[in-house]
Amino acid sequence: MREKIEYYLNDIGYKKLSAAIPGFTIFFELENGYVNAIMLVDRAGNPDMTKEQYDAFRTKTSWRFMDGGCIEVHMLSVILTDDLAAAEALNADDRFGWVILCQENRLVIEEGKAEDFYGMKGKLQDCLSRDMIPQDGQLQAMEYDAKGKPYYKSFKQRPFVNHWLFVLNAILFTGCVLTGNLLYEVGMLSYEKVMEGEWYRIFSSMFLHADMSHLVGNMLILYYLGEIVERSLGHFKYLVLYLVSGVAASFASMAYSYLTQEYTASLGASGAIFGMVGALLWVAIRNRGHAEIMTVGKVLFMIGYTLYSGFRSTNVDNAAHVGGLLAGFVLAVLLYHTKRDKKSHFLGRQEKADV
Repeated sequence: MREKIEYYLNDIGYKKLSAAIPGFTIFFELENGYVNAIMLVDRAGNPDMTKEQYDAFRTKTSWRFMDGGCIEVHMLSVILTDDLAAAEALNADDRFGWVILCQENRLVIEEGKAEDFYGMKGKLQDCLSRDMIPQDGQLQAMEYDAKGKPYYKSFKQRPFVNHWLFVLNAILFTGCVLTGNLLYEVGMLSYEKVMEGEWYRIFSSMFLHADMSHLVGNMLILYYLGEIVERSLGHFKYLVLYLVSGVAASFASMAYSYLTQEYTASLGASGAIFGMVGALLWVAIRNRGHAEIMTVGKVLFMIGYTLYSGFRSTNVDNAAHVGGLLAGFVLAVLLYHTKRDKKSHFLGRQEKADV
């Protein structure tokens, strides 16, 4: 039962708080300094749990959120058990304390307890009504600290590809500053030069930037949103998506130059970054409208605003932006699979056929 509810809460966008105390799991949503937290208490798997442990964990968790800068903490406790009397003893003085009877698959809200908690009553009832089909083991939800930032248990979990892309762009820009026009002359995207055989420019141009504002604008988007995409796709797929989107953007730029006969040299990571944003849009769509802090609406607004600004400005390679965006979206469709696809499926009703 605990695994089923954890799957569900993770699936609808709640974050799992990093913790290492057996029997207690916290899922939360954080907005504008306010926290709505769900404390799952697995008494079915920990029958010797005491009220002192229950109260202490609840209090320490609230302090943890407050120490992390939260203005106010609202917490609902959900005890998983088959012993209703024992559960009532644990949450006797907790108005926001509910019980789920595991074998009966039933939510119990005792008299005097809060009748709802920001719509959680309906969500839990929806969860209990669903069947879970496990595939390939258990879903490992990403864990977060009390500030809502990802908590990494190991280096492997960190978005190191995104960090290295950030560092590489910064290093090459420093090289451009120190060498004058040398790197620009050698690495910028030029239709004529590529047609003369310098195909490497299709790749090298995505790591060069014209000035500091050009670099900072691209790197801010890369740093904050690239991490989400890398966590979603994994390290290798994210690197493939970034590089292929950048190359596709270069080809789109060259195609536009050929069609318009305007052979202007271009450079910058924005084509690859638009590819990353296109992938983020698909990730959000496949996860019921959200990808961590981003929603489909936010991503679409960002895409629309940046494209509009680009078309309203001069010296902007809009063809590369559109090409990278489309390439990233298509690649994400091919490369990204949701946790539900890989690990479990929640079905409202499942029809079974006899074989």
